[in-house]
Amino acid sequence: MICNPILVETTNNPLMPKVKTPAFFFLGITEINGTSILNEVEENLRTIFLNLTTAVNFSKKDELLILALTDPAFRYYIVVTSEDKFSDYRMLAKDFELPWDEKPTDKDKLERIYVEIKKKKWFDFDPYPEVGFTILEELSLVSSIRIYAIPSFVK
Repeated sequence: MICNPILVETTNNPLMPKVKTPAFFFLGITEINGTSILNEVEENLRTIFLNLTTAVNFSKKDELLILALTDPAFRYYIVVTSEDKFSDYRMLAKDFELPWDEKPTDKDKLERIYVEIKKKKWFDFDPYPEVGFTILEELSLVSSIRIYAIPSFVK
């Protein structure tokens, strides 16, 4: 299978054409209220990134939180949802031809994912790994959640 980076069509201005922006997904599976978890994670991330030199714009809809970074453009998608929607993300990985081993992600695994992304030269820039590790750390503080990363590489 050919593995491609995630490129999501985005625009910040409805009058401008959509452009393809590289992205990375964090999927949190829980059986408790995903919205309250996402609200707490968003609040914590906003506080953490308040003094970051790179601008981080937040937007949220239902069970999805998007962190949009600029210069270069990159998006982190954070989804907190229930087990019954897990197969939707299996389909997302398949549709985007992304490698996904469907196993939970921890700090060591995330480090391996970033190493593979660099090795495969998916992007012409480093995709803000410090932001990804911070997101993972904040999600990990929730006791009743399993965290996945898309893409992930089988090793």
